[in-house]
Amino acid sequence: MRLGALILGAGLLVTGCGSAAATGGAATTPTATARAHFARVTSTVASIGSGKLVLASGQSYDITPKTRFLRVVTISASQLKVGDYIAITGQRQPDNSVLATLINVFPPQLTGVAPGQRPLPGGALMTNATIAAIKGTEVDVTWKGGGAKVVLAPNVKVTQMQAAVEGDVQPGARVAVTYNGTAATSVTITG
Repeated sequence: MRLGALILGAGLLVTGCGSAAATGGAATTPTATARAHFARVTSTVASIGSGKLVLASGQSYDITPKTRFLRVVTISASQLKVGDYIAITGQRQPDNSVLATLINVFPPQLTGVAPGQRPLPGGALMTNATIAAIKGTEVDVTWKGGGAKVVLAPNVKVTQMQAAVEGDVQPGARVAVTYNGTAATSVTITG
C-alpha cells in the first residue's frame, strides 16, 4: 500500500471495505476519504489501459510500476487461522467484546497495517489485529499494547485480500482506488 503508501492505502481500503462493501453502496457513486495527501475513491471501471485507469464517475488515474493491485474475495469463517492479520468491523458489546459483522484477512505483506482499534462512522468499531486463538465463534486478537475478544455474528462476512495484476481489472468491475495526486497507488477489485 512503496511501504508508506501501501500501509496508508490498506488502512483506507479496509475502512472503505468495512462501510461500502457491507452496505452494498452504489458502484458508480464515488466516495472519497482523505488522509494526509492520499485519498480513496470507490466506483466502477470505465476503461483501463495505456497507463490509465478511467472510472465510470469520470475520474482517471495514472497506473505506474508502483501501483499495487489486489482483489477482495469471500471466504468462510472456518478458513480463519491463528496468525492471520485481520481487519474487523463490528460493534462493541456490553462485556467489552466486539460483535464482528465483517472480517477482512490481509495478505502477508500487509501484516501490521494500522494496528489497534478506532471508531468508524455510525458507531461501528474497526480493529486491526493478529488472531491469537480461535474457539468456535470466538476469536481472540492481539496488537501491540492490546487485545480483544471478537464474537462472530451469525451473518459475519469474511473476505480476504489477494494479490492481483492489472489484467484482472476489467471494465464494469467495482474497484477501490487509493491515489496520490493523479497516480493510483493501489487498485482493489471489490466486485
